[in-house]
Amino acid sequence: MVNKKKIESLKVNTPTLRAWSSEAVSALEFENNGIADSLTGTNAPAVFVQNLYRAVSVANRNHISLSVLTIKYYETEVLRNSKSNKDLSKIQIEMEQELLAGSRAISASLRGGDFFGRMAIDGFWICL
Repeated sequence: MVNKKKIESLKVNTPTLRAWSSEAVSALEFENNGIADSLTGTNAPAVFVQNLYRAVSVANRNHISLSVLTIKYYETEVLRNSKSNKDLSKIQIEMEQELLAGSRAISASLRGGDFFGRMAIDGFWICL
């Protein structure tokens, strides 16, 4: 059953919160050394795509299905809890901690042949 109150509380209605959201996301670390993301240690985009090409080839050869999921981190709650503080560096740290926690949770949930990478400043792609 859908909790309408919870959905309503997640909506961003104020332009100020949207502006903070944009500024906070753009401040997040999103760098890699070509192999791994520097914040989360997950596959860099180029490595993820290379692994995806390989997985698609194997799936086609063996006539099996393959799925790619995207997970986007919505920073609304962090911003809503921190908006009175207006300290962008604290908001950035909280958001990066959330990305790290998400990365660990995804990693712990994957099966042997599954893989994932941080493909965007605020999200991951998972290949199952």
